[in-house]
Amino acid sequence: MTRFGLQPVAWQTGFNPVVAMELLAEGVWQGSGVRSAESFDPDPYLAVMDRDGIHHATIDIAPGEAFA
Repeated sequence: MTRFGLQPVAWQTGFNPVVAMELLAEGVWQGSGVRSAESFDPDPYLAVMDRDGIHHATIDIAPGEAFA
C-alpha cells in the first residue's frame, strides 16, 4: 500500500467499488436490478488487477487438508 500512500483498509474499501464501476461504465459488466458480485464474470476484474499491478491468486484446498 506504500506505493499508493494508503492504509490497507482504505485500499480494500475503495478498490473494489472503483473497479466495479469502471467495468459497468465500460459495458464489460451488464445487467439490471440488484446483482451480487458472484453473478459477474471475474476475468475482467482480475484483468484490471493485473493491469494495476495488484497480486491475486487462488489456492485449491481439498476438504480436510490443513493449510499453512
